[in-house]
Amino acid sequence: MTNPDEERQFNNLTPLNLREVVLHGQTIDKSISDAIDAAAMGTAPAGVDVGGGEAFRVTAPVAAAEIRSASGSITIRDATIINNEASGDGGGLFNEGGAVEVTDTSFIGNSSGSDSPGTGGGGVFNGGTLNIDGGVISGNTANVGLGNGGGILNAEGASLTVTQTSIIGNEAARAGGGIENVGTTELTDVDLIGNHAGINGGGLHTSSEGMVSITGGSVHDNVADSEGGGLWNSSGGTLSVSGTTVSRNEAFGDGSDQGGGGIFNDGGRVSVTDSTIAGNHALGSSGSGGGILNNTGGTLTVSDSSITGNTSNRAGGGIEDNAGESVTLTRVDLISNSTGDSPGNGGGLHITGAGNVTLNDSYVLRNTASAEGGGLWNSAVGVLDINGGVISGNVAEGTDTEQGGGGVFNDGGTVTIDDAVISRNEALGDGPGEGGGGIFNDGSMTLQNTLVTNNLAVSNLGNGGGILNSDNGTLNIVSGSIENNRADRAGGGIENNGGTVLLSGVDLMSNYAGINGGAIHISGAATTALTGGRVAGNEAANEGGGLWNPSSSLATLSLTDVEVSGNSADFGGGVFNDGADGSITIVTSTIAGNTGRVDGGGILSEGGLVTISTSTVSSNNTSGAGGGILVDAGTIDLRSATVANNSANVGGGVNIDGGVVSATNSIFSGNTASTAPRCVRGVVWRWL
Repeated sequence: MTNPDEERQFNNLTPLNLREVVLHGQTIDKSISDAIDAAAMGTAPAGVDVGGGEAFRVTAPVAAAEIRSASGSITIRDATIINNEASGDGGGLFNEGGAVEVTDTSFIGNSSGSDSPGTGGGGVFNGGTLNIDGGVISGNTANVGLGNGGGILNAEGASLTVTQTSIIGNEAARAGGGIENVGTTELTDVDLIGNHAGINGGGLHTSSEGMVSITGGSVHDNVADSEGGGLWNSSGGTLSVSGTTVSRNEAFGDGSDQGGGGIFNDGGRVSVTDSTIAGNHALGSSGSGGGILNNTGGTLTVSDSSITGNTSNRAGGGIEDNAGESVTLTRVDLISNSTGDSPGNGGGLHITGAGNVTLNDSYVLRNTASAEGGGLWNSAVGVLDINGGVISGNVAEGTDTEQGGGGVFNDGGTVTIDDAVISRNEALGDGPGEGGGGIFNDGSMTLQNTLVTNNLAVSNLGNGGGILNSDNGTLNIVSGSIENNRADRAGGGIENNGGTVLLSGVDLMSNYAGINGGAIHISGAATTALTGGRVAGNEAANEGGGLWNPSSSLATLSLTDVEVSGNSADFGGGVFNDGADGSITIVTSTIAGNTGRVDGGGILSEGGLVTISTSTVSSNNTSGAGGGILVDAGTIDLRSATVANNSANVGGGVNIDGGVVSATNSIFSGNTASTAPRCVRGVVWRWL
């Protein structure tokens, strides 16, 4: 024999038990192996046929369960490596630094005894270059101490390529039930199935600055006791997922920053393209991010993918962004995700802390939150930008004070929505300050060219069918339409509950309130200003079919270049001003064709000051008093105004039951009443 290893095998007097194979960078000719077998006469294990006229040999054991490549190259084909044990790394195969090719080979039931981070590899340990094509890696373990990589451990500086292979049912005590990666790993059409990690990364775990690329294949039914049921990426790692299904994975970490049933990004860089993230769960008591959790400092990019049917107990049924560097979703479907009741915010997506999330042309559909933000939830310091797309059919189930936001909830941060549709969302809040079927805003929010339609806040005393703007909220809407929304109590279109609402060129149409303020209802010390646009076809069951202003010296309502038309209510079909301190200013606007079913067809004021300048009050009607304007108390100041063609039973143009009406350079024409006087009825009147 010319090769020392071959000679040692031939002359070996110690029977072997198939616990170790040592190959120093080469396979041997099968004919030589057969000759050794014949000469050994059963005193040594037979050579293993690896195909291509080659075989590999085993020697007396010096370390358990290793096929070892220290340098050079090894090729293994059509083999089964089963039930081996290593006291150290690499239960089935140990590649210290060579090049190994493995084809259509199974690694089954092997185990590693290594017990610290960076060690393990129950089935395979790779410290060099390893290519695996086909075969199964199943039932291997790295369960001692803090062992890693139940199926495969790819070490720092190593290169691992796996193609069309199933990695099934492997376990690691610490991380990477299926694969632990510290080097560079490429997976193509690989299935990671049913693997388990005692801490993080049930299917795959990346440590340090490891890089992983996954193309095709699936990651499903894996479990991590803490984070990343399917995949876990480190703070310095890079994970790319393309054309892959990540489904039915589970993470059991109890912390609010733990979870990530499908994918957990611990501050590194993760990109997901053309993939499905479905049916994953963050099951810890405060687990977050059923589909994906992007942790502090992380960068997450998802495009042309669906995130569907994932759940969490705390927040972010689909995605939790825990103060990440950025999350960008482009043409992503967030559908039917949900979050539990601990506290239960952000069914589709939740932002914690200073997160920064952008959605481009994405669909947020049929997600559910037990408390707030059925679709999307933004923190007090978060930034959420929505460009295009649809937010529809989401539900917020919370019924406590200041809960709601069926589509979007903003808890004090900054939200921008441009060219989007907010539709058919629902908030189940049932008292004052609760609701916002489409949107709940308690921060800074800007909507532009956006349609808010068919949203509901109809549970008992729900408010803000379209939008609820809370006391710390500043809502700025430019262009767009708010239409066909419903609230059981107040603000069919918008409830402004002590905040600031600025509308420019916005149409408020066909909204309904079960009590007051069909289009807009104002509560508390709020500021509301409308410039341009229409308030048309809205209805309230009681007061203010179009607009309702409260009795508060700090509340102001102003209309400039606005058309208020075709609205209806029992009292104040177009505009209702409530009580002694309410203030309304109407400039270059039209109040026309509104109906007060009982009193006050166009405007009804019960106190405070209503100033109408260079505006028209026309063709309004009521079966009671004040076809154009009814004044019960306070002051109406008409300046260069026209009150024309209104009709009522009493006081066709203006009916004064109390308070003062003054008119400067104003016109009263064509008003009618069943009971005289037709134009103005009242006892306190100043004509200037």
